[in-house]
Amino acid sequence: MYGKEKSNTLAPKDAFNNIILDAINQTLSSLGKTRKRKVFLYLKKELGIDRQDVPFRLAEFSRAIETVLPTEAFNFKTKLLIEIQRRFEEEAIRPKNFDCLVPNLTFEDYIQIKQLLFLLAQKNSISLRANIRLPMVKEATP
Repeated sequence: MYGKEKSNTLAPKDAFNNIILDAINQTLSSLGKTRKRKVFLYLKKELGIDRQDVPFRLAEFSRAIETVLPTEAFNFKTKLLIEIQRRFEEEAIRPKNFDCLVPNLTFEDYIQIKQLLFLLAQKNSISLRANIRLPMVKEATP
């Protein structure tokens, strides 16, 4: 689990990356050890991406999830975004269908926006519980 004390001692960008990595680890763990290992093995062997580099290569991570977990990719990404929201102390939005999702906001866009909000909050010493709410993301169409 990621603690508040840890985020205060790291540079804001490092703290954000740790939050993303922790959320990814937590969400992958919910799928079981075998699937989690399979995802990280694919990232390393096929794409040359180390675990700690995932926040810098989100588009490739997203495609890797679609490749390794083709039938679970959308649900995984949705769970991951909910976990990220939870970690930012925002109320989780649990969409019931695609109609409540934003059509032009990709998985990568969502996380980049969260990073900007996180860095802005750190810089201005404001709470992440501000009235800023981002809608959930819709899967990008190929």
